[in-house]
Amino acid sequence: MQSTRARKRLTRREIKEDKLLVFFSRASMFIEDNLWSIVGGVGALVVLVIGYYIYTGWYARQTERGMEQVAGLELMMRAEQYDAVITRANQIINGYAGLPDRTASLYKADALRAKGDYAAAKRLYEGWSGRGEDEVHSYHATKGFADCLSAEQQFARAGEVLRKWAKDHKKSGFAPHALMEAATNFELANRYREAREVLQKILDDYRESQVVGRARQRLKLMEGAVAAVR
Repeated sequence: MQSTRARKRLTRREIKEDKLLVFFSRASMFIEDNLWSIVGGVGALVVLVIGYYIYTGWYARQTERGMEQVAGLELMMRAEQYDAVITRANQIINGYAGLPDRTASLYKADALRAKGDYAAAKRLYEGWSGRGEDEVHSYHATKGFADCLSAEQQFARAGEVLRKWAKDHKKSGFAPHALMEAATNFELANRYREAREVLQKILDDYRESQVVGRARQRLKLMEGAVAAVR
């Protein structure tokens, strides 16, 4: 009786072992039948991974070289060598992609604005001003665009552009600066109510900003001027 039960347990064990054996047998047959496909797939994956690391390393080196050349544009701008900036910026734009290309386009726009070619400068600034991934360059482009509008006596539109940028980038450290620039343009457009609103927003929402003192002083001067007219 005990021998029969032991035999039954052994049979169940043997069945399990048989199932495991069948599984490994089928797996082995599958690997044998598809060996070259598997090797090819793994090889392709390895090539892709290696290619990715080679490309990212090359791209990082290219970006670094490009930004080193971009740094020279700032020095030329300070020396008011605007034609040289445009020429060098074009070389960077044609020779590099990504950040060096886009940053060089901003310096080119700055140089064109300094030379009085506002239409060409605005086209370049507009390529950056809608970007949200880099607030430093985005604000640079937006302010440059607004400065072109101001030079064309389009003060109200300049104020609106700057106010919208500040609204879209509320948490940016540049937001109060954009509002301050917007207030200046609204004043020049004789839209004093909007100028006061913008200045008050700086006082309400950006109390830690370094422009708060200027905003408070401008608001008092504006309110005093309005009271004197009345």
